[in-house]
Amino acid sequence: GYPNPFRRSTEVRFGVPERVEVEVVVYDAVGRLVCSLVRKSCEPGYYRVRWDGCDDLGRAVASGIYFVRFHAGNWTRTKKAILIR
Repeated sequence: GYPNPFRRSTEVRFGVPERVEVEVVVYDAVGRLVCSLVRKSCEPGYYRVRWDGCDDLGRAVASGIYFVRFHAGNWTRTKKAILIR
């Protein structure tokens, strides 16, 4: 994501070459699901989604290291995001 580290929010960018089910989720450092940013079918193209440093219930999470996992079809990629409050 950009920026990284971030204070208020970070933007996750991704692209898909064909229509595919996409999942973009955030996990904490011990592997617990923090929030789901995207869980839908996406048409070919480029996308941006913003993570505001909150969990699925809208509660601000603590400063720390988080992992943003992107999964589309048979492809998975995980990137580190550092939140500083």
